[in-house]
Order: sequence, then structure tokens, then C-alpha cells
Amino acid sequence: MHPVLLNKKLVELLPADLYKALGPKGYLMTHWQWWVGGLIVAIAIAWWGLAPDAKGGRRAFGWLGTLGAFAMAVMLGGIGLGRLQYIQLHTYGVLVAVGFLIGIVLAVREARRVHVDAERILDLAFWLLIAAMVGARAFYIALHWGDYAQDFAKVKIWYQWKVFRLWEGGLLFYGGFVLALIICWLFVRLYKMNFWKLADIMIPSVAIGQVFGMLGSYAAGFSYGKVAGNHVAWRVVYEQGAAVRGVALHPTQLYEALGVLALFLFLLWLRSAKKFHGQVFLWYLMLYPAMSFFIDIFRGDDASGFLTKIDITPYAAGADLLSWSQAISIALFAFAALKLLSTNPKEAASS
Repeated sequence: MHPVLLNKKLVELLPADLYKALGPKGYLMTHWQWWVGGLIVAIAIAWWGLAPDAKGGRRAFGWLGTLGAFAMAVMLGGIGLGRLQYIQLHTYGVLVAVGFLIGIVLAVREARRVHVDAERILDLAFWLLIAAMVGARAFYIALHWGDYAQDFAKVKIWYQWKVFRLWEGGLLFYGGFVLALIICWLFVRLYKMNFWKLADIMIPSVAIGQVFGMLGSYAAGFSYGKVAGNHVAWRVVYEQGAAVRGVALHPTQLYEALGVLALFLFLLWLRSAKKFHGQVFLWYLMLYPAMSFFIDIFRGDDASGFLTKIDITPYAAGADLLSWSQAISIALFAFAALKLLSTNPKEAASS
């Protein structure tokens, strides 16, 4: 496993004159707030200059939002490099970005196939990315508030707070998923779209994004498993990264990556054979939580905390039930199962 792909000092990579301009005392770094503010204003002006949508009468971010987000990421990344004075490229971040881009391509392709405006999908992807990151981080912080409260009190410079150190882990999927669902619901209300149809378009992209995210977690040592006995031939030992080092562990990240990959393939098949809008989304909402519930029994990082601690199997040392993530899994599974059982495919298809 290689949690860091690249780790170089900036002074080793740039010519002397360029390093002087980009260094901590250079013009760009000492006025970085103006550069960021100018980019935001430029994006806002460009968006306002777009022609309103012919159907809804609203302006859409579309590719402008995607390019704007990329430009903002490059600028903020450059500011970070200037401040920290070294380039560190984390495997986790790279794989998450790859998964997100593949997900966008798949969603846009499906939208065109079912005659949904691709610009709307790009708009939604822009907001879902923000919602997923904020929600996943906020949920983790809420469950570990004591640690972050101490950090806020000790560290006086805001951009050095632990809350911004995403490369150290601290993202919980369900927090991002729930906030993304809320944003999606608001989006379809705003643009008068069919929520269930849109959910069917987007959910396979969520699944493939999870696959890459869990591969990134495996490389970084996030979401690691409990201690694995000698009978587990595929156990893994970390010598670096966030996981417990020097101990054989269950590779729970790979369990989930393989499981969600199979789920992704099933969703693609189901999407071409579905009987009503929402069927694909509801099957994901039932199958993924069921899979996640059992994989969490072998999780060893205790990232989501426990409502109560119950040990049910000798093959997974420590508490097996009931974490916050497992509780959410039960709720989502129950909702999806009841919704599928109560839905008449013929009536739903005609509505």
C-alpha cells in the first residue's frame, strides 16, 4: 500500500525565480485572498451572463460549474503548496477524484439516453460533490466532537485546524449520502424534475465512486478491519498509513470495494430492465446497507462510534453491534424494502 504517491519539497521542483514568486513571501501568497475572491466574482459574472434555460427560465452552472470548481481547486491547492512548501499527492484523494469523474461521465451518458438534460446532471454533480464532502465530514466531527473541540481551542490559525485535514481520514459515507439526498430533493423541486427518475440515473455513479473511494481507503489505511487470525489467508499487515501497524487485519476496504462493484454491475443491468422509476435507487438503498451492516462487524477503526456494544461472533474481536452506521443501515434497508413491497410496478410506471 502506498498512501502517498508523491512527496516533494516545492523548492526542489521549481526554478529559483518561480519559487520566489510562489513562496510564502511572494506576491501571490501574500495576496491570495484577492485571487480567490476575484475567481469567485468572475464565475458569478460568467454565470449571470449565461442565457436562462428555455424551459425553466433559470441559469445553469453546467460545464461552467465544473470548470469553476476545478479552477478553484487548482487555486486553493496552489495556495496550500505555497503555504506548506511541499507537494504531497495522496492516493486516497486521487482515487476519489477518479471515481467522481467516472461517475459524472456515466450519469451524463445515461441522462442523454433517457432524454434528461445533461446540463442538469452537471449542475447536480457540482452540488452533490460539495454536499457529500461536507456531510461526510460533519457527521464524523459530530461523533468525535470532543477531539475537534480541543483542537479548535488550542490552534488559533483557522486553516491549521484538524477539520481541514481530510488526508488524515474522518469521512463517514452516510453523512455525505444523507446530505446529498437532501440537496438532490431540493434540486428536483427547484427544477420541477422527477426525483425517482433522477435517482435511478445517479445511483450507479454513486456506487462506482464508492468502489474507488474504498480502494483509496485501502491504500491510506482508512476504514481498516479488526485483527484477523491465521485462518484468514487474505489478511493484510500495514507498515504505514492510518491503520494499526504491524498487525494482521481484515481488509474490510476490499470487502466493501468488491461488494459494491458487484452491486454496481447489478444496478447497470437493472437500470436497463426496470419496471418503474425509483426501482434502481431503492434496490441500492436496500442492498448496500445490508452489505455494509455485515462488513461493519469486521471494522476495527470505530470511526462511527457505537450506540451499544454487543459481541456476536468469535471471528471478529471486540464489539460487533451496534454502530451508528449499522443503525442507519437498518433504517435505510427497512425504508427501501417497505417501499419496494408497497409499490405496484404497473401503477408506478403509469404515474
